[in-house]
Amino acid sequence: CPDPEHCAPGCDCGRFLEFYNLVFTEFNQDEKGNLTPLARKNIDTGLGLERLAAIMQGVSSNFESDLFTPLIQQSEAVLGLRYGSSEPDNVALRVVADHIRSAVFMITDGILPSNEGRGYVLKRLIRRAMRFGWLYGQRNPFLHRLVEPVVSVMRKPYPEIENKVPMVTKIIRIEEEKFLKTLEQGMTMLDTLTAHSKQISGDDAFRLYDTFGFPIEVTQEVAQERGLGIDMEGYRDQMKKQRETARSARGDKEFLKMQEIYESIGSEHPVTPFIGYEQYESASKVLYLVREGQTVPELRAGEEGEMVIESTPFFSEKGGQVTDWGSFCGPSGEGDVVYAFNPFNQLVSHQIIVKTGALKAGETVSLSVDLSRRRAIARNHTATHLLHAALRALIGDHIKQAGSMVEPDRLRFDFTHYEKIRPEQVEAIENWVNERILMAVPVSVESHSIQEAKAMGAMALFDEKYKETVRVVQVGTHSMELCGGTHVQNSGEIGLFKILNETAISAGMRRIEAITGMASLAYLRKQSAILSEACQISGSQPESLAKTIEKTLEEQKEAEKTIRNLQEKWSLKEIGRAEAAVHQLGEASFAVIHQKGLQKQSVRSVTDKALEQQKTGMVILFNEREEMVDICVKVAAPFVQNPFHAGKVAQRLASELGGGGGGKADFAVAGGKHPEKMPTVLDHIDAFVNQTIG
Repeated sequence: CPDPEHCAPGCDCGRFLEFYNLVFTEFNQDEKGNLTPLARKNIDTGLGLERLAAIMQGVSSNFESDLFTPLIQQSEAVLGLRYGSSEPDNVALRVVADHIRSAVFMITDGILPSNEGRGYVLKRLIRRAMRFGWLYGQRNPFLHRLVEPVVSVMRKPYPEIENKVPMVTKIIRIEEEKFLKTLEQGMTMLDTLTAHSKQISGDDAFRLYDTFGFPIEVTQEVAQERGLGIDMEGYRDQMKKQRETARSARGDKEFLKMQEIYESIGSEHPVTPFIGYEQYESASKVLYLVREGQTVPELRAGEEGEMVIESTPFFSEKGGQVTDWGSFCGPSGEGDVVYAFNPFNQLVSHQIIVKTGALKAGETVSLSVDLSRRRAIARNHTATHLLHAALRALIGDHIKQAGSMVEPDRLRFDFTHYEKIRPEQVEAIENWVNERILMAVPVSVESHSIQEAKAMGAMALFDEKYKETVRVVQVGTHSMELCGGTHVQNSGEIGLFKILNETAISAGMRRIEAITGMASLAYLRKQSAILSEACQISGSQPESLAKTIEKTLEEQKEAEKTIRNLQEKWSLKEIGRAEAAVHQLGEASFAVIHQKGLQKQSVRSVTDKALEQQKTGMVILFNEREEMVDICVKVAAPFVQNPFHAGKVAQRLASELGGGGGGKADFAVAGGKHPEKMPTVLDHIDAFVNQTIG
């Protein structure tokens, strides 16, 4: 604070953090400025729930509360960053975590990426998060991998987001794939435009947007980062001209079209009867065909769209169970059913691809469910019920289901639990389930009133509103749950149950992933092949393989230690000869050392010894390894902030190499991701160091 003696709450220095404020609302003010007392006065507390959570948890920001830390941690893994290592890294991780959470909820609420309104807000969020990933070397879609972590954190207060995970993931991935090409082309053009200019013209900014689809917000951020100006007035003029030209041709927003069309269809046909519990094949009349947000009379070969029919054998994705696939065949064409979903209440729509001929509204089509996929899903769904029962029987009845995903090739079960399940417990759970499979007990499905089901002790899995009549699924005497999904008729059909892993997904929340049937057999064969190959390579037997690996690792560690010592000795010998590496800056001097292939553990010790050898005020060591650059800066005691600051120097140099880092005034480490830029950095290092002084 510039005036610490008089610093107090309300000072702008940042020392004090305002938790919340109180607004005492007492008067009504009319258009003339006259005040009259309110009949009912109130006090408005300016305190958001997320800020309250941060305060109660004793952290300095919302992003460090348990609402965000799981997302931050997953983002760290995806981007290869560490929260707290530098402010640029922190900003990137916060942006990604915040934007992916917002995107998940927006898509769940029915908003799709588009160029206008809410859809454009969604698109901007996705693309802004992607650009931060791009800055840290992400050249492939990555945001969609963060959908499940969002759901893991938010599913309890918002259970509706769980059923939409596949759809949300797909939409975000599609948007990522579309934008990656745009981002690459736009960044290349932007680099060219800014190479020899201090200003981005309005025409160039518009051309980036109009030709490459490069968002103006991204152009503005890049310009700000590079200290460039941008002619926003000129850009707005160009946009205005384009809007005026396109206004007459522009229709309703895509997402509104989709909403409106299905609300209209749903008002006439609110329920699509599901007959797939008993039938895998059926015939049904095509009520509507939808393409690009509007009803159409027909779909031709090669076209994709949606089909609404009178009744369906296809299970629509819900309750954690994925959709059925299959095919249709009509009088004039046939094709594939790739997805069934509920766009409006209990109305079911089917995403289809017409393969041959044409499909017309009003026709009666034959429908066929992919039976092998359905049976695989059923095996995993019934196994999920047995897994739930095993957890409650062996771990404790405090365990509650927090979500699930049932697919043909795997199952995922999330549940509440306060600690890691030990390996011997995992084995016991696996045994419990497989014992019930070997018993080959019948699986029964009965309809009961909700009151009868509760009286029977049937377990409700989700915080959702149930109909008056519900389905009760029982696996012998071992499991009884309310469930609308598809199941095997006998537990023996599951074949084999194998747990792949048990992990934590957030505080008090665990996840088990498992496989059944032929997938389990394939997994065991693969593990056996890996074991055989490892034994062959190491020349050991399966029972002694672990000891052989342990011995090899110990030998490797000793060898690495020897190599490191030799590298350090060689480096110090070479450094002693490199007198030309000393740079003079006023009364002080600093040494620059450029190494290649040093192990990371040796960088600090070499820097320490180099400072002793060189007798300069500061040593800067660059070490190239594995397509990255280690940066280590150490300042001798008399020169700390007089004039050198190690942290500032490291951060400045790292920024030139596309990385980050920093540290204290006397010592700092950083890293760069572009070793090809080293010649430029070395050529201009005097200027870069000078910029950190003062």
